[in-house]
Amino acid sequence: MKLGEKVNGGRVLGLVGNSGNSTEPHLHFHLSDGPESLASEGLPYVIDAFEIAAGPASFERRTGELPMNNAVVRFPDGK
Repeated sequence: MKLGEKVNGGRVLGLVGNSGNSTEPHLHFHLSDGPESLASEGLPYVIDAFEIAAGPASFERRTGELPMNNAVVRFPDGK
């Protein structure tokens, strides 16, 4: 990937892993309207589809939204 390159849906941008003082795999990302973090604005986004824990062994499908903080989610279709 190159600086300023346009990204389309379905493209792998990063992998989940452990960093810093973490005990569980996670992914950090940020979308902005420019290459410099202090000179650009963050952009809104939603996740096409995911499942959110609704109980000890049940998940509910969600589309076009973001999970709340500390939510347990999964992406069963691998996307």
